[in-house]
Amino acid sequence: MRGSGAGRILADMHLLRLQFLRLVVFAMTVLAPVVALAQEQSAPPQPSLKRYAPEWIGYLVVAVLMIVVLAVSLMPSKRGHQD
Repeated sequence: MRGSGAGRILADMHLLRLQFLRLVVFAMTVLAPVVALAQEQSAPPQPSLKRYAPEWIGYLVVAVLMIVVLAVSLMPSKRGHQD
């Protein structure tokens, strides 16, 4: 009979951990070049947006937002006399 008990279990766990580590290292060495090659493609596509929105639309949005914030901040609170 070759070994039994806790010593045998610990030896098996050590071998299993070593095999797992070897598998991880092998997977990293195989997959790292694949990832690098996948990233190495042609130049990114250029956006085809050639027409910009007019500036006054942006100013209008800012003005509306400022009016909303001002209106909300100036609204009277609905507190009673017991607050």
